[in-house]
Amino acid sequence: MRENDTLENRVSLVPKDVKLLIQMGLSVELEDGAGEKAGFLNGQYEDVGAKVSMKLSNGTNIITSVNAFSSKDNKYIKDSLVISTTNVRTDNKVTEICEKNNLSLLAMEFVPRIARAQKLDSLSSQASIAGYKAGLIVANSLNKYLPLMMTAAGTIPPAKVLVLGAGVAGLQAIATVKRLGAEVTGYDIRLAAGEQIRSLGAKFISDEV
Repeated sequence: MRENDTLENRVSLVPKDVKLLIQMGLSVELEDGAGEKAGFLNGQYEDVGAKVSMKLSNGTNIITSVNAFSSKDNKYIKDSLVISTTNVRTDNKVTEICEKNNLSLLAMEFVPRIARAQKLDSLSSQASIAGYKAGLIVANSLNKYLPLMMTAAGTIPPAKVLVLGAGVAGLQAIATVKRLGAEVTGYDIRLAAGEQIRSLGAKFISDEV
């Protein structure tokens, strides 16, 4: 499914994954331009055997999307299985749409974060990207350099960055700004997170007095 949210640049299936699905015997249909914002042209999908259409065919059994319920412009095929991230916890419209169209829903955010399900863990992968992007936003927004800068005119000390929380996103943010040369401190309520923070070259602070 093509993402209709104007701020959404991701695509739920990339050509290499489509190729694997076709090798498994599935037929894959792509809405025109679905991968363009993510850097994948229609031709790349067609090269691996996918069919490109202006809209998905009636009778499609499985629909994949980054967020199938993010836009009122999204069209649904009755009796299909939708695989997508959702905001079903807070948005009653998701349930209403599923009931109206007799949709089965596999909400990716409910996949358990355990070792056996790591390949399906969309939350961790996206949190890692968010942490990386947060580090870049800090570097771009700060009105000084992140790294130590020594010039003929003098020395500029490194920026000091405090990252609150050392989950997947927090650890990636720490790693990113550390690589950019900042002096980094990480905080987490969990003492066990201290080892992970220190392993990235950052200082650790906790609630302990």
